Formats: sequence, C-alpha cells, structure tokens
Amino acid sequence: MRGSRPPKKPRAIAAEGSTLARAPPLLRVCSYNVLAQTHLETHSHLYRGAPPDALDGPTRLARLISQLAGLGADVLALQEVEPPVFAALSQALGACGVRGVYKQRTGAGQPDGVAVFLRTPRLQLLCVEEVEFAALAKREPDLVVPPPSAELALRLRRQADKGQVALLVTVLDTQSGGER
Repeated sequence: MRGSRPPKKPRAIAAEGSTLARAPPLLRVCSYNVLAQTHLETHSHLYRGAPPDALDGPTRLARLISQLAGLGADVLALQEVEPPVFAALSQALGACGVRGVYKQRTGAGQPDGVAVFLRTPRLQLLCVEEVEFAALAKREPDLVVPPPSAELALRLRRQADKGQVALLVTVLDTQSGGER
C-alpha cells in the first residue's frame, strides 16, 4: 500500500516512581574463549580450513582487542588467555576504562589461564578469590568463600585433575545503589 507506514514498535512506559522506572541499567556480561595461540599451534590440524591471517598471533590479537572493545560489555569473562595476551588486553582495554584480573592455570606446562575484565567506574572490584580445583580435590568437598563474598559459596567435587581454575569476582554495581 502506497503511503502506509510500518506499525509502531511497542514501547515500555513506566510510571514515575515505579520499580521499572528506578531499575538500574542492564549489566552486559560476555564470556569468550579466546583460543590460546599455543593450543592453536599444537592442534593446527583442527584449523586447516581457516585463512592463514586468521591463525596469525598478532593479527588475531588485534582483532580480539577490536572485538572486545566494541562489545561495550560491563564484564568480560575470558578463557584460554595467555599472559602476553592478558598484558596486551589490559593495556588496550584500560584506555577504555576496563580493568582486568588474571589467574594462570595450574599444573606443569599450562600456557594459559582465565581473565575477567570490569568496566569502571560502573563496577568496583571488591574481592577476588582464586580457586584451584587440583588443590580443592585434596581437601573436603565443601568450600565456602569467606566474607565479603559469601554469596560465592561453592560445593565442588573432584572429577578429573586437569589444572582447571576458576576466578571468582565480587563486584559492586555503583549505579544500582551498591547492590552486589
């Protein structure tokens, strides 16, 4: 039909003072496996069909930085991060107001670890508890993380010791009135 307009999209309308009107902005969280360059090179047969520039370490790092910076995430949880990649990400993302913490995987010859980056001042880092599953496997199966991060209570049981780690981060959302 000529001259007809597309239907209007519905809008959420909140009455002043309602819970919806006072809700803090959404928290954007992204989890990303960056594929450690060491793993890529060790298992290169898995990537035979990939273009060569997609496998080149410096090119991959530049693309990763661009991708992560463009997401606008408040929290970035990254796996398979090698120490030089963490350093490069910290420098590049730090210029965008993003701060990171890192935990190297345990065990002989582990080339990578996990990292969590937080957008500041939106989020304030309150506490970091590093958990090494290999060490926990030798203890009782219960672990309760001490305050102020008691909400991070875990029950863990050893399945297989593969040098896995977890990086538990408690943050304060400064835009929600201090809620954790």
